[in-house]
Amino acid sequence: MNKFENEEMDFWIDTCKRYLNKGDALIEMGMGSGRILDVLARKGFNVYGFDNDRFFISHCKKRKLKVFYADATKIVNRKHKGKYKVVGISFNTLFNFPNSIRLKWAIHACDLLKDEGVLIVTAYSYSNLSMKTIDEKNQILRKCLKTTTKSSCRVL
Repeated sequence: MNKFENEEMDFWIDTCKRYLNKGDALIEMGMGSGRILDVLARKGFNVYGFDNDRFFISHCKKRKLKVFYADATKIVNRKHKGKYKVVGISFNTLFNFPNSIRLKWAIHACDLLKDEGVLIVTAYSYSNLSMKTIDEKNQILRKCLKTTTKSSCRVL
């Protein structure tokens, strides 16, 4: 792992230690290759993930990760609604979505959360990105979350 990945992984582990009690679960939206889930599962956390790429689902299932096929912009299956103490997504995954999809994502992310849940969006800080671009994306994210988050939800 590179420096950014190590820092991100440390953040995920620290966040799980801080917010997950026995029996609580985390779900990663758009978990891709499962790199985050794999580390957290090996640390003993109760973690799940979903993605809309069947290759990644198959890849993660071979590694015994608890994953399923789903689209983050579609209606959340009832059995997952309000089930997770922590819902996470990588900033890079989120910003692969067009602006029009981000609001749908935010609504469904909040639907997955338990009351008093925690929503996590992680981001790399690439030196070649202009601050204007980063600020525009942050404004879009804040707007999405402001209109959708449960009053008891914390956003990290």
